[in-house]
Amino acid sequence: MRSRRIDLAKEWLDERTKDIEWAMGRYPDLRFFLDLHKAVMKAQRELRENPKKGTLLDWSHTALVKSVQQETETTGRPMIRSFKHSMINEDEMRETATQIVGVLVQHAIHGSLDVLYEKLISKEFSIGDLLGAVAEADDEKVVNVATSFGVEGRLLIFLAHMLIQPWAEQVASEIDQAFIEKWGRPECPVCGIRPVVEWTIEGKRFLSCTLCGLRFPIDPFLCPFCGNRDPYTLKSLIPDNYPSFRVDYCEKCRHYTKVIVRERLKERIPIGLEDLLTYDLDLIARSENLVRDWTTGVSPTEAQHV
Repeated sequence: MRSRRIDLAKEWLDERTKDIEWAMGRYPDLRFFLDLHKAVMKAQRELRENPKKGTLLDWSHTALVKSVQQETETTGRPMIRSFKHSMINEDEMRETATQIVGVLVQHAIHGSLDVLYEKLISKEFSIGDLLGAVAEADDEKVVNVATSFGVEGRLLIFLAHMLIQPWAEQVASEIDQAFIEKWGRPECPVCGIRPVVEWTIEGKRFLSCTLCGLRFPIDPFLCPFCGNRDPYTLKSLIPDNYPSFRVDYCEKCRHYTKVIVRERLKERIPIGLEDLLTYDLDLIARSENLVRDWTTGVSPTEAQHV
């Protein structure tokens, strides 16, 4: 008999698949990337339906998530820092990693995919080491692994994020709202990512993590990338005829976020597709020589940039 939690995971995947199919009809220019997004989710299915999420611990126990949350409240470090090498099920993660790389190969994504696939099959590098390095935001270690095997660092970060994502989404769904409200920092309290997507809801500013899906409040006058609080150097670009969207950027560091104004939306933007469906805002930002933060922000919706 299937557990209710597995049934919920299946329902979630079915709902996300419907959202992607709707978006394919509404945004035909993005069909290729939406199909890639759907294929990656399919490759993640076993991790999503398993309560251990590719680890040795059962994350369906709320007490486990609460203990990690309490550690974050004490240390101020994002919850992903608790995602350790020692807790990873190497075989399960490697199997999913192989499937994800196969998806990227099928979609002709640029990069040293053949090399990466061979390294996964031959077990020449540890999935646990990779995930541990990404969870700890140890960029130097990721770069060293990438260099030693002749694989792009961004490709490894993407792969690691796709393996961690089912765990991150599970944790994000269990944490307390009060904890989210008190966080007050520009990086996701679960993933440690500084989101590139934000929402304006009833005049309040929320960042939206593209990895775990968590939406959390942030100071209205703050650059999430350099900490600039000078309102005279925090600017906006508003596309013609699209008042529900804009690009917010910092003149000091030149980084930007893509803003969705919920009250002005004429149609819904499905959860998990915000980044991809606002791709035109990336093009506007690029035309103004603005900078997108890549190192900590690779997610399924950004696969077109890998």
